[in-house]
Amino acid sequence: MARERGADLELAEAILRAKREQADLTQAGIARRLGTSQKTISRVLQVKKGRSRDESPEDMAARLHVSPIWVRDVLRILDRLDHEVAVKRAADRGPWDRHMLDLVRAARRLNRELELKADQAHMGWRPPTEHEWSLAVETEVLGECLTEHLKDTEMARVLAQWKEKGRRFSAKAWALVGHLDKQYPATETIGLTPQFVHSVYNEVTLRASGSPGTSDRYETVEQGGILWLWRGAYGIARAGNKDDLERSKRLHREAILKGQGDARVGQLVNLANEVRRLGEQVREQLLILALKREFPGRCQACPEVR
Repeated sequence: MARERGADLELAEAILRAKREQADLTQAGIARRLGTSQKTISRVLQVKKGRSRDESPEDMAARLHVSPIWVRDVLRILDRLDHEVAVKRAADRGPWDRHMLDLVRAARRLNRELELKADQAHMGWRPPTEHEWSLAVETEVLGECLTEHLKDTEMARVLAQWKEKGRRFSAKAWALVGHLDKQYPATETIGLTPQFVHSVYNEVTLRASGSPGTSDRYETVEQGGILWLWRGAYGIARAGNKDDLERSKRLHREAILKGQGDARVGQLVNLANEVRRLGEQVREQLLILALKREFPGRCQACPEVR
């Protein structure tokens, strides 16, 4: 049997490293690179294949016509190379583990953000403003590294849609509030209060979204010689006598009925539904990434060599 000891083991290690560095490298290519015969290369690689088949060192030695001691030495080299790969992967995994932690934290923060905006949009007072939807969700919620990794993903696309739909919703919601403010201007003392419009907006959007709305109960309260008209949590009007208060009550009911027939309210409901749907898609994409442990692309925290 051929004896493959000493320098032959250094050559075996060089062969195995060359194959690991370039998996598609042929035996002829390795032979040219290392200046050895293809027969020696074949023996070394056959040990590697035999190990993957759980073949015993003795059987491999008999099949390759080499010493069992040499086979065991090559197997130890393979174990050492595997250990080096494991150590390197553990080192490389540092940023990835941080990414995973960032992803879990981002999912929690983004869930709260999405739920808050969805609740504000669906429906009732008070709608979020446009600049609230324009906040840097990527840097404040995801963080710079995740933003870099996810910038070309489906999640980034859906998140951009969520923000765009949210801004559109806010613009239309506040346009409706402005329209109601002009129709039912508030006064500083006797007359309608700003809460009148808030109450009307809240009621018509809730009903349009499928909710039964709030209680239709009105309450009169006297305070400092002035009569207040309350509906739920809103003090909607002030008056000096009951007749004026009754007129404010009728006006409020008419405003709700009129608002329910306003096409803009239906558009708001549709946008609110879109906001909620897109928010759920963003959450789903985050969960998929977390479960698959996949981060496409690179970021500043990623090691140079994977």
